[in-house]
Amino acid sequence: MLKFEAGCKVAFEYYKEHGKNGLCEANDLGDAWLFAAGDPDVIEDGGYAITVDKENGKIAEFILPNRKNFERLEKAVPVDIPKEYAFTKA
Repeated sequence: MLKFEAGCKVAFEYYKEHGKNGLCEANDLGDAWLFAAGDPDVIEDGGYAITVDKENGKIAEFILPNRKNFERLEKAVPVDIPKEYAFTKA
């Protein structure tokens, strides 16, 4: 079982490779951690969230609109991002 901090590290490294400077949102979906990255004050065209599976650490894009993902999002529980993985202005 992947703990939250380990999930943060996986997501942080993924987004870092894609030019993002830290996580801005995290949620517990039950079976996975849901993350978004970048400046929370800037709306980006084509921005996307990812999930990190709690069992195997695999990353998947969290696509919206999608009926199943909307259902998952309704049940999501927000989680505070540890400071070392949180978004910071460069």
